[in-house]
Amino acid sequence: MPEETTTAVTVNTDAAAMDIIKKNMVWSVAAGLLPVPLVEVAAITAVQVKLIRELAEHFGVPFQKDLAKSAVASLLASLGSVALGKFVARSAFRFVPVLGPVVAAASLSAMAAAFTYAVGRVFAVHFATGGSLLDFNIENIREFFRKEFAIGLKEAATMKPAAAPAK
Repeated sequence: MPEETTTAVTVNTDAAAMDIIKKNMVWSVAAGLLPVPLVEVAAITAVQVKLIRELAEHFGVPFQKDLAKSAVASLLASLGSVALGKFVARSAFRFVPVLGPVVAAASLSAMAAAFTYAVGRVFAVHFATGGSLLDFNIENIREFFRKEFAIGLKEAATMKPAAAPAK
């Protein structure tokens, strides 16, 4: 994404792109509810790749699955070791008898929705400003991604339960 991206550009993600992001937030919540530790992380990653594919199609940008997977991994790593530790701990919490699975599902789902929101916002802005998966550079968007993740946590907290979105 070009470094000259301004706040005005980043705030004005078009409505169709935001619909794609919101729909995938619901999918990531569902993926976070999977009862098998670390399998849900793979499912959440698959949702992220699906999200990037849908945004690429929306903006007419060529999609490459391997580059999308790499971008998702880079974005997750950019959150830092504390956030990564929370993802792993919340997944592993499912091993705690009785309440563990419930607490893990709720907290991991919220983090997954926030991550989906941030990934979606980053790629919507990147694609809207002429970027592609080939020129995606985590260094240029790290702070923007972290801010969007924080916003995504707030968005996730206000999500209402809904039926699975249409594909």
